[in-house]
Amino acid sequence: MMKPLFLLLLLMLCPLAVVAQDAKPTGVKSDVNPLAQRRQMHQLHGLNMGDTEFEFTPTAFPRSFVHIQANHLLNADALTPFFDKVAERRSRSVRVVQIGDSHIRGHVLPRELRYRLEEAWGSEAMERDKMTYQTTAIATETGSPGFVFHALSKNGVQLSYFQDEQLLQQITALHPDLLIISVGTNEAHDAHFSGISYQQQLDQFLKLVSSRSPGVQFLITTPPGSHVGSARRVKRRGRWVSGGGLTPNPRTPEVVGSQLEFAASHNIPLWNLYELGGGSSYACENWRSANLMTADGVHFSHEAYTLQGRMLAEAILKEWNNYLKRP
Repeated sequence: MMKPLFLLLLLMLCPLAVVAQDAKPTGVKSDVNPLAQRRQMHQLHGLNMGDTEFEFTPTAFPRSFVHIQANHLLNADALTPFFDKVAERRSRSVRVVQIGDSHIRGHVLPRELRYRLEEAWGSEAMERDKMTYQTTAIATETGSPGFVFHALSKNGVQLSYFQDEQLLQQITALHPDLLIISVGTNEAHDAHFSGISYQQQLDQFLKLVSSRSPGVQFLITTPPGSHVGSARRVKRRGRWVSGGGLTPNPRTPEVVGSQLEFAASHNIPLWNLYELGGGSSYACENWRSANLMTADGVHFSHEAYTLQGRMLAEAILKEWNNYLKRP
């Protein structure tokens, strides 16, 4: 008698259990943050365990610099997909490739950039090769997962140099997750420079790289500023006279303006070294007055390139810290 009664009670309770569960709505967007979901997956698989904010004392310009700006990246949120990969670096390689002109070719700026990022992201994936003017800036990979940094550069080049098929193949072979584009000085010394043509060139280059390296992110850096004219004395009619003197290159603001406009319209992260150092009115004078520029008024001292590389790394790491703070 007890058994039929128990079954009857069970049957009566089952429908209540079913109707107590609300039906799952359809066509409604989830309130869960996709970034938070990725973070949960990373934590589940132990991919970002130990990642904490990277503490550093911000690098400062010499006291003689005036009208300097805060060191930060524009459109920095666009680096989120790259930082997602950095968070996974314990199980995969994440590669940064920097391309550029003579400012990069000296290998001082990229070396400082690499070493500073290694402090935050580790160096297990690269041999500790020397990086000097006489060596390559292509790292020797150890085969271990982790952060990898490469640089490709040549004196006197403009962006068009890297659109050559052979150079595109070299970039592709390095498997960049982030490509840092550091050109602009030689464009500013081109009397035929056109902002419209330059932006079209940037657009074409990014498409060429993206088609070969799906998922790659980009970061544009502006030129630091340079001079035109000559500081040398020349002999005219038997007399030594000034070669005309150095004046800030009037086309640098045009190049930087084109880069800013392109970055804003395409949501590309940008590091504005030109404005950071004082902009059109003060950048060149700041570098020269601090004896951080060479006599040609275009290139910089070892100390200056070290400072620039460190500040670029710190601008990136600021955004990495911001990424880690997100829910």
